[in-house]
Amino acid sequence: MKKDIPQGCRGDIPGRSKFGLLLLNNSPDWLTVYYKKRCSMAAWDMMPDGLEVASCGIAWRLTLAKASSISRICSDEGIWIKVTDPRAEWSDAAELSGVPEQYPVEVQIQGHAWSKGVDAVDLLTRIEDALGLVDAARICGRLDLASDFAMSPKKYEHLICGGSMPRVRENWVSRARSSRLQFETGPDRLQRDESGEPFTASVVGQYHTTLYLGARSGVQLVIYRKDIEFEGNTGALLRDKWRKAGWKPWGDGVVIRVEVRFSREWLREHKIGEVNGRDATPDMVLDRAGALWRLATDQFRLAPQTKGGPKQRRDRPTSKVWTCVQESWDDWSFQDTVAAVEQVNDINKAIENAGKRIEDLRLGLNERHFAAVVAELTLGLPGLDEYKLNKSRWRHYKDGKRTNDENRSE
Repeated sequence: MKKDIPQGCRGDIPGRSKFGLLLLNNSPDWLTVYYKKRCSMAAWDMMPDGLEVASCGIAWRLTLAKASSISRICSDEGIWIKVTDPRAEWSDAAELSGVPEQYPVEVQIQGHAWSKGVDAVDLLTRIEDALGLVDAARICGRLDLASDFAMSPKKYEHLICGGSMPRVRENWVSRARSSRLQFETGPDRLQRDESGEPFTASVVGQYHTTLYLGARSGVQLVIYRKDIEFEGNTGALLRDKWRKAGWKPWGDGVVIRVEVRFSREWLREHKIGEVNGRDATPDMVLDRAGALWRLATDQFRLAPQTKGGPKQRRDRPTSKVWTCVQESWDDWSFQDTVAAVEQVNDINKAIENAGKRIEDLRLGLNERHFAAVVAELTLGLPGLDEYKLNKSRWRHYKDGKRTNDENRSE
């Protein structure tokens, strides 16, 4: 991860679309990075007095925000760091696998840092130097991508459907994707409607509406006003950049942010290129930011019902305004090829889920009945042949022969 993010990839692409949108900025807005390596004792001892890091001419003093007997958190605007005591003992199983119950170090580069134009690669290097993590492997966690547009209030209302949930459910389409591209698990996440209605959506705000589509544990798309004052808003830091891109605050209406959030859970359950998401480094994910943006803005698509137009949701044409949003990351030039994003079966997750169900049975049955049921389950319940042969995600792993290189448990 030794390459810089080209300035041209940071959104300095002036030009108004023929549909009245002006792209002002596109940039990552949040990046979480995990480390399996522990911080140095020197860094641990320094944290109560604060850590100093500098990158791209910007300096941060990370002061102690929270501490416990086993962890310390330091932060400044745009940077958040959590470390566990490097002397803490791991369990035998965690020691063997090299993975503790929680990562020893977590670093977040948040919106304030990105809005200042920081080079995330260099900033991570400086933080690693301060924590004694030189040459430590980086594991990508949550990633947020954002595009800012100047548009008329009418187009903003078009995107959020006037803040009306019935209109949102009527005009936004959640496109069902092949399991090769995405999957959801559990009753709360699998709420796909065959009609194409978004399976999770909400509108928030009394005066300025924010629209949420999708779940925080998967891929979530958010649309909101960026030019107004609210706690945590980084719009003030971006105004000069918006002006350079051609924004005129007195004549270009409102500034709207469209933000896509990829959770750590989503990333670890997919492949990024040829690498399992749980092992993907930040540069691997950022390389494919343009393709990931397309994937998310295609999964959630604004396709209003038009008079005399097609009635089926999935056959409706995409709103021209949303088409411009979809195209806003096409110039991200790290990778010209589309990301290979596909499901990764996680055996650890399968074991965890099986353990939870066993404990449910243990609580619900007497000891004798529980032992009999578990024995029966181990032998295999009758009537599940169809499930095992055609429906289980693990059917290609029969007899321990996997169809990919996942012949190990982590």
